[in-house]
Amino acid sequence: MDKDIKGVILTGSIGCGKTTVANLLRLNGYKVIDVDGIAKEALDIKKEEVLKLFGNEIADEKGHISRAKLGILVFGDSEKRKALETLLHPYIYAQVDAQCLKLEKFKVPYFIDLPLFFESKHRYVYRFIACVYAPKTLQLQRVMTRDKLDENEALKRIDSQLDIESKKAKSDFVIENTGSLKDLQANVEAFLQNLEIAFKS
Repeated sequence: MDKDIKGVILTGSIGCGKTTVANLLRLNGYKVIDVDGIAKEALDIKKEEVLKLFGNEIADEKGHISRAKLGILVFGDSEKRKALETLLHPYIYAQVDAQCLKLEKFKVPYFIDLPLFFESKHRYVYRFIACVYAPKTLQLQRVMTRDKLDENEALKRIDSQLDIESKKAKSDFVIENTGSLKDLQANVEAFLQNLEIAFKS
């Protein structure tokens, strides 16, 4: 492990609250690379190819790709998901690598907000892995409420990712998100203190 590397992977699974943690980290003054935002850019850039691949039914009334419609299509079909990833991933990886290289020059810790880190075959440059954790029962409840999905559709999305317990076990740090926002803020602060110690060791 290269001790000069300052990147920290921030991962988790759908419904665990990783986006909220990323926002709290920004409030604490940390730079966070938004990989989901880069994926949205990739979808816009590759729009015509995505429509050709999956059909115009995934477009909304303005002609933009509906992430909700695309999600329903690919989360239930591993072949379609793989085809989408093959199309978008080269752009996403190149952008993330470029942003990491830029932030490494400042020699201070930063975060790579990357939900599918463990599922990815790309070799990211990082020092530590932090997992935002909530048990599967809580994940399910949150995804159903947030995305207005029935239990079957919500489970498809959860099960398309590596089990959260495996992600938790493989990570250097775990940020529990099972209570209130105030509890989560306290957990993030404790994590940052532990991370500071780890960077010094």
